[in-house]
Amino acid sequence: MTVESEKQVSPSNPAIVRIVDNIKKSDSDSWNYRALELSNEMLVVLISHPNIDKAAAALDVTIGSLADPKDVPGIAHFLEHMLFMGSSKVNHCLPCQSCFSSKFV
Repeated sequence: MTVESEKQVSPSNPAIVRIVDNIKKSDSDSWNYRALELSNEMLVVLISHPNIDKAAAALDVTIGSLADPKDVPGIAHFLEHMLFMGSSKVNHCLPCQSCFSSKFV
């Protein structure tokens, strides 16, 4: 996807730094796209369809165990599990079933 145009956000909403509404897409694509840049530098892409009444969310966290502080090894792995706590639809890996009881709790 390439950006066709973008606009700056008014100071009344300091959490959103930039909004991009006109994202180039195929003529046959009926989905609507909007990109946001948040004040914490997170990039967000919102995708919607005029005929769908359901919602979903996805998160891409581009950091891992190499960023763990030396005094807290395994924290990235722990936080990965925290993202999905309470989700019955996510299959947790078998080796990790004992992580919480033995290392973090």
